[in-house]
Formats: sequence, C-alpha cells, structure tokens
Amino acid sequence: MTRRTLWLWAALAPAACFFDPDISPPGETDGLTSSTPAPTSGGDVPTGDPDETGSAVCGDFDIGPGEECDNGAGNNGGGATCKEDCTVNECGDGYLAPAIEGCDDGNKTDDDGCSATCMNEGCGDGVTADAEECDDGNSVDTDSCTNLCHLPICGDGIVNGGDECDDPLGNADSAACTSSCKDAVCGDGLVHAGVEACDDGNAVDGDECSNACAAAGCGDGVVQMGEDCDLGASNSESGACLPSCQNAACGDGFVLMDGEECDDGNLDDGDGCSSVCQAEACGNGVLDAQEECDDGNFDDTDDCRNTCQTAACGDMVVAVNATAPEECDDGNADNNDACLTTCKNAKCGDGFVFTGEECDDGQVSDTCGVDCKRSGYWVFVTSTKFDGNDVMDLANADMICTMLAANKPIDGVYRAWLGDSSTTAAERLFHSAVRYILPNKAKIADDWSDLTDGGLDLAITRNESGLTININNPPINCQANTAKDAAVWTGAMPSGSMADANCNDWNTGQLFAMGQAGLLNRFDASWSGCQFSCDTQARLYCIEQPGP
Repeated sequence: MTRRTLWLWAALAPAACFFDPDISPPGETDGLTSSTPAPTSGGDVPTGDPDETGSAVCGDFDIGPGEECDNGAGNNGGGATCKEDCTVNECGDGYLAPAIEGCDDGNKTDDDGCSATCMNEGCGDGVTADAEECDDGNSVDTDSCTNLCHLPICGDGIVNGGDECDDPLGNADSAACTSSCKDAVCGDGLVHAGVEACDDGNAVDGDECSNACAAAGCGDGVVQMGEDCDLGASNSESGACLPSCQNAACGDGFVLMDGEECDDGNLDDGDGCSSVCQAEACGNGVLDAQEECDDGNFDDTDDCRNTCQTAACGDMVVAVNATAPEECDDGNADNNDACLTTCKNAKCGDGFVFTGEECDDGQVSDTCGVDCKRSGYWVFVTSTKFDGNDVMDLANADMICTMLAANKPIDGVYRAWLGDSSTTAAERLFHSAVRYILPNKAKIADDWSDLTDGGLDLAITRNESGLTININNPPINCQANTAKDAAVWTGAMPSGSMADANCNDWNTGQLFAMGQAGLLNRFDASWSGCQFSCDTQARLYCIEQPGP
C-alpha cells in the first residue's frame, strides 16, 4: 500500500469508521470496520424523513437508528465511504470506492490481482493490467490517473480532471461542493444549505430571490414587486420610504421629516392637521378640532383667549375687552378676597366680608351698617333643653348655637354664654362696642359693658326662630316653683366671670351635682345668677360673634 493510500484511509476513517493497519477487528484482517454491525442492504436508496415507525431513512444525511453512516445522495458514489444501504464501505464487500480502493473482488485474498487491502496488485508499475483503469507509474494523484490506478471521476474524493472540488465524504447539491464537483456559488441554481436562503439561477435582482441569494423582502434595499420603494436600513416612518416599502404621502399617518408638520391619517381640513399635512394652528381664524374659538387675533383680553379657548371668569386673565368685561380675575373660588368669583372687585354691599369689613350682608340686615361695620349682634335662647351631661363641653355648646341659627334670618357664627372650671364666658366671647339684639330686633344691651353690668334692657325670651318662650307662672327668683322651667345653663356670673358650679365641666347629669344657670324671663342679675341640680333640663344663651 502506498504512503498516500495510508494517508487517505486515515483522513476518511473518522466519518463513519476507524482504520488502523496494525489492528484488525475480530474476523477481519484489514480495511475499514464499524463499531456496529452492518445492516442488510435495502436495495434502492430511500430519501426523506423517518417513516411512521420511527426508523431511520437512509439518504437523508442524518445517521439514524441502525445506520452506520449517511452521506445522502452521495452514498456509494465515487469516493464515498458510505454504501447505498448506509453501512460503511469495507474492503472485501464487493463494492468499489475509487477514492480509497483500487479494487474490490469480494474477498481479502492476496495474489489474485486484488490484494487483501483492496489494492490493485501491480498498481504504480506503469503497466495497466487486470482491474486497473490506468497506470502512469507516478505518485501524482491529481493528474489523469490516480494513485489507485483509476481514471479521474467526480466523486472520487480527489480534485482532478475538470473538478473544482471533490469532497471524499460526499458531494451534494446543497453542500459547498456540488454533485457535479463544482464549488457552490450564488447563481448556480442550487441552494447551499445554511449559506443561501434561495438560488434561482438568474441575474434578476427584483424577483423573489436577490442576486445575493437572499429571499426578497421589504428592507433588503431592492424594489420588489408590490413595493414602491426600498432603501434598506434607511426605510423610516419619518423618511421618504416607509418601513412597509411604500412611498411616504400625506394622510398615511406618518410625519415626513422633510415637508410635513403633521399627519393625522386623513386628508380632512379643520381637524388640526390640514389636507396638505400642515398644522392648523390657533390664531388662523379657522375653528379647528379641539378649539372652542378662533378669532384670528392676538388680543388675550377679548372673548377668545390666545389659546383658542373661550374666555371665562376664573381663567386668571382679566377680559376687559370681552362682551361682559371683567374687573378682575384671580382664578380662585374665594369670595372673601379682593376679587369675587364673579370677577368683580370686592366692595361693601356685595354680600361678602372682605379685609377691612366687619360684615357685609348686602345691606339687608339689622346688624350690618351701610359702611360694612357691625351695628349689632344677635342674641337668642335655644329652643331645645339639655341636662348638664348633654351639654358635654364648651365647644359642643358653641356648635349647638351655630347649628340652630343656620338658615335662619340670624344665621352666623355663635358661641354660648357659658364657662367652665378653666375658661370664663368673658374670655370666650367678643366684647362688642355695638348693641346686642333679639331676633325681633329688640335691644337687650347697648354694648359689652351694658351686657355685663348685672342687668339687661330686656329678658332673653326669643329662640333662634324669633318665637317667644313663655313660662306659666314666670318665676320671680331662683327659688320659685317654676324656676327650673325657665332655667338656662351659663356656668358664669352676670359679669361673665367664673362661677363655682359647672356640672363637672358639663359632663355630669347627676341630681346632687350643681351647675350655674339663669332664668330666661328675668333681666335682673338672675338672668345668669342661679344654680340648679345637673339633672335639670335647661336651655343655652347664644351670642353672635364676628365672622370667620
């Protein structure tokens, strides 16, 4: 065996078998062998995927169950080491593999013209004899006679003759070396697996397969059928060619960077974007979508703002030139500041108390003068009664008074004429410099000093609704039998100072606990100068205070 033959055997063996000239498997003397028994040849070469039973399909390039090798269509072709039944081609099996065998007479006997290693006996002596196709007596394998004394053929695993390539493991039309021993190239009409997506064998770059053997598609830089344009990576939603390979146009919903200000997907005017894809801006005199008005001017103080929204009180722009001119606009809902919610300047008589005003009732009441100064404060006695425990505390008593006066002609902020162990009535109440009057407008005192001098001008007999509370057999002093019928809790002396009794700060209604009180029908010192047991059901005096 020549040195080149040994090299070729070693190079081909890893594809499906092993070869070692010094070691022979059991039952064999030389050649190729497999680690698994060779199956019986199946005859014709099947192709395709495994059948329904899961068996391997010989000729599919995939070595499946029961196969020793699989070179696809190259099985037993030329220099293949794999036979048509997907078993390894071995010396002595009667199949000739020209790339590695000079001959194969079906045995492994020497001196019969074909050696035990499947070499032509005498190959290389320059004389063509027996099974030799040629014998040029040299060791050049790429000339007109191989070193195995075969004529060059495509598939013998040697680049010779007119070959561009020849893969000893098997040529294939989907491989780098085609079945015709030509290098696979784009345009040969054969799809090189894993390298080319397609190959239609023509030079037309606009069909379904490009001249670079890539499948045609939008973004490949070639204008295909159905495409308006294709700039490849430059396709853009803001460019001349969209990612869909359609030409950019007004109304397509994409804003062309060069030429369009907007694109709302239609060609309608008056919806914010015109039919030529220019923005329809506020101030153009056309009422566009989402505009309330558009007077086409830049006067922000008329009926239409420069934002194309209708002027409105509270928008913080003083519309002095509007159909209904505004005097002010501070944008808030506070009627007690310098600008009312009607966008008019605050003034005395508008019904809202502004800084510097003591009151403002729209000049309709008897306790506020035309100069918005207080002319009096309301006083009434509650229509409801409470024992000492129900009064609860000073804050609760104040809330009772304010709630009873609510929505009445005497509506306002009130505090009860009431003190406890820590706070006197005089400390809690506003000391008015003007009169105190009943709901029927009758005066009970000229001012705070008159209120607390020990006697009143009139008894406080009117409730929050202005109705007189009458007591049968009106008591003349605190010890009278009907005194409790006229009782009013005060917790204060007639001067407003602290009293000793307050029903445990108005948290007890016990019989033997005492609370300072007065008689509602009296205008002498007994109006706040009595004491009764805390289980007594008594009323409260309520006195109006300046506004919040």
